[in-house]
Amino acid sequence: MFFEGNAHRVLLLGLLGLAAAGGGCGAEPSVRCNTSAAVLCASQAACVAVWPPEAELSRFCRPDIPITLVTCASYSYARYGSFDTHDTYYYNAQTGRLTGAVSGGTFGTSSCLGGPPWFSAPPASDNTPPPGCRQIPVTCPSP
Repeated sequence: MFFEGNAHRVLLLGLLGLAAAGGGCGAEPSVRCNTSAAVLCASQAACVAVWPPEAELSRFCRPDIPITLVTCASYSYARYGSFDTHDTYYYNAQTGRLTGAVSGGTFGTSSCLGGPPWFSAPPASDNTPPPGCRQIPVTCPSP
């Protein structure tokens, strides 16, 4: 059988496919959005429409959901969840306005939560901020 003697090749091909699909790190693929960022935010009580000053970053906190806040030269993002499933909200660094939101998972599957008709999300990560970006500490109140 092919898999018995070639398990290492099958594993390598699977890992290469995962990396090519975006495996949870780097830029999310371009996705089709059927809802604008403004409509998305209006429909979610916990949505933050404009990136707040650092003293008010706890506005991003949600009960029992891990959050990562990162700021970069041209954008900032709030990422909810973990490596295997996450929602990432992107903000324009100049205006502070929410520009788009993407839901993603381990195997590179992404769907648009809200944004322009075709949204190409900038790089985002759970653990290490992309080059040129810095993670912002936020203290969330205990539930």
